[in-house]
Amino acid sequence: RQVDGPLIITRSYADNCTNGLLQEIMQEPAAFQATTKRLHELNAKAASLKEYLVAMDQRRQDNRVAARGIDKQPSSSKLWMSAGDVFLRMPANDAKAVMKKDDESIAEEIEVARRELLEVNAAMEEIAGSGTAHRVGASLQGMNASEVNQLLGGLPGRVEE
Repeated sequence: RQVDGPLIITRSYADNCTNGLLQEIMQEPAAFQATTKRLHELNAKAASLKEYLVAMDQRRQDNRVAARGIDKQPSSSKLWMSAGDVFLRMPANDAKAVMKKDDESIAEEIEVARRELLEVNAAMEEIAGSGTAHRVGASLQGMNASEVNQLLGGLPGRVEE
């Protein structure tokens, strides 16, 4: 609903609010505006990071499909490969190496973007004053097979591979 003219909040209405937000707004309107502006900036950054992550994930998936196509070709054959606006003809083994290097750089970019998104979300939660209980597991990393075997190796009934 659009309000014509300035929004007027009476003192009695603000005193009746249970969360005190309106009291805070009335006491320090400039601080509230600055906080709201910062939250909007962080929200826009989070949205752009999410879009970037989706685009990078799509690129990673396209690389996986292309790598499976290269696997089906004989290793002695030559393939056409797109590098931006340029098409290159190269041996299948070289194309596979280029795809692997690209996969590594994509994974690195995704990891950096995810960390940045976590930082932005943490900053928004800090400004908003919400709890951090749902972020407890946000920094967990997966374990590789050797770490799992090292962890579970001493358990009874565990067979070493």
